[in-house]
Amino acid sequence: MKAFSAFWSGLSTFHTVLSLVFLWTCLPVCSLVAQLSVTPNKLNATYGIGEEMAFHLESDQSGPILYTIWYDRFTTPLAEAIVNHTAGNVTAIPFVLDKQGVVMCVVQQNGVREHAAAAFAPYDIRPLEQEPASFDDFWKGQMSTLADVPMDPKVQMLQVNEYSTTYSVQLGHIDNRTVYGYLVVPTGDGPFPAAITMPSYGENANLVTPEIALAERANMLSMSISIHNAPPDQVDPNAYEPDVIDDPMKMYNRYAILAGVRAIDYLVSRPDFNGDQVAAFGVSQGAGLALQLAGLDQRVNLLAFSNPSNCQHLGLKYDQPMGFPFYLWQSIGINGGSAHFDATIEATKFYDAVYFAQRYKGPVMAFTSLKDETAQAGTQMAAINQLQVPKIHMISRDLIHQQNPDEYWQGRFEFIRQHFPAALDAPWPWRTDDIGFSVSTEDNRLVDLGETISLEGTYSYNREPIDKVRFEWRLESGPGIVNFSNRTGALTNATFNTLGKYLLSFSAMPDTLNDQGKFYRLTDYVEVEVKLPLDAAEAVRRPIKVFPNPAQDLLQVDLPPTDFAAGVYEVFDINGKKQLEGRFQNPAFPLSTATLEVGVYHLKLHMENQYAFSTRFMVLR
Repeated sequence: MKAFSAFWSGLSTFHTVLSLVFLWTCLPVCSLVAQLSVTPNKLNATYGIGEEMAFHLESDQSGPILYTIWYDRFTTPLAEAIVNHTAGNVTAIPFVLDKQGVVMCVVQQNGVREHAAAAFAPYDIRPLEQEPASFDDFWKGQMSTLADVPMDPKVQMLQVNEYSTTYSVQLGHIDNRTVYGYLVVPTGDGPFPAAITMPSYGENANLVTPEIALAERANMLSMSISIHNAPPDQVDPNAYEPDVIDDPMKMYNRYAILAGVRAIDYLVSRPDFNGDQVAAFGVSQGAGLALQLAGLDQRVNLLAFSNPSNCQHLGLKYDQPMGFPFYLWQSIGINGGSAHFDATIEATKFYDAVYFAQRYKGPVMAFTSLKDETAQAGTQMAAINQLQVPKIHMISRDLIHQQNPDEYWQGRFEFIRQHFPAALDAPWPWRTDDIGFSVSTEDNRLVDLGETISLEGTYSYNREPIDKVRFEWRLESGPGIVNFSNRTGALTNATFNTLGKYLLSFSAMPDTLNDQGKFYRLTDYVEVEVKLPLDAAEAVRRPIKVFPNPAQDLLQVDLPPTDFAAGVYEVFDINGKKQLEGRFQNPAFPLSTATLEVGVYHLKLHMENQYAFSTRFMVLR
């Protein structure tokens, strides 16, 4: 990263827009220092697309104030002017955004700089492009390369106390590197869940320390690792080098992500691991790496992070915000050529957390600081919105990148206790059984076109109801229109106007921390597949064979191969109660009837091409 550091110091010569914005850094120090502030006019700083809002300026000094509204310092300003302010008054800066996004308002007066942020339809922010078609194959190849390297663990005890034992750990890594870190094992017999903490940005010694609290308070095998090729208490002179950002095989983050995989390899190999519970944690760079690791390694089934970097790398291509480490701006500053820029776009797609997020399947707790100028909040939202799993998300209106909220540091333990019950038996003597926020909605549904279904979302804090909660049902994706009878209630009915698969979300927004400028959104998702009613399907008149009929323990089903597609089967008893269901992939398949009582049954088959079949069969023994 030395070349990046040299480039960074000369940023103001690269972009004419920045010369004005960075003016504050070179203004002479004034004997009269303004007390300057800027805030959005709405408490939660969240607005709809096209909704008029205003930033409110306050200062104890009269005179001109320069303001700039932009996505981040790399993008073209959306608005810029000088306003004359009168001390003791509030000066309003009106603004409207016609698309989803998070914008910054930067104000400067007499050498003092302040900024605020406003979010427009933040839950609609999406990745700017699709991931590469070879994304999964690329990372499958990297995992295979790592698997061929012997783990060769070297573990040395460092310290023991009443509640845990701490070890240093060294593990074999690709390219003759070593993964260095610490392991803390809680006192007790186990077996234990496991946690991996990914590191924040930096190369100084002791950036990575043992995560003792996770072991002692959450009863976990707690591992924290460095991504550099030196023990955590030493400096790696080649930290972040080489980092060839236009080649996915030579980017430094390849070492970082695979280091996390190797740490999990070690944790799950231990005899005191409980076999199925792995959590990933991190803030800043560590948050981005934890998100990438969780999407890549399916062994991770719990995820919590704050202010993640490594999101929405392509922003600059679209004059939109981009996440740290600002790869495309590095390309302009270091190389300056269009070929390098285009290659960097393609290479960094393999390291964009927005695509890893799509692949993670467990519960998540995430925190976003709206005024973050390092990992701009809009880039974070692009990734967090792709986490279509039970999700606890908090936005802070007033915090910056370095200010990860107390709700993250303390909320992790509640989140762990909710999903990993072993944490309730932690050795830490001052234990609590708090499990924090939870949210859930319906299981996935299969419904007939024209059918009205009832949907209900549930939510709680420490298993108790929450007062003062707002709700929202949303259509996240699907081929048609969904009509909700009560879009803003916990209970609603829904109808669908066309066939296909729909992803719906339910969100509960408790009014718990508004006076602190912090806002929770608890979200879960349900998939609804809409099919043709049985009597409306053309194929119902086509022949279907089931034999032997009566059956004993096995029924063979044969469908006409013409126009065949995979689908689902359902078996109902004579009273209409569903007894069996599952998927079929071939026109001829066996169906186990071993669990069915003697009697008459109705078999329904629904293929993905909307053809349907129905027949009856008997079970006799």
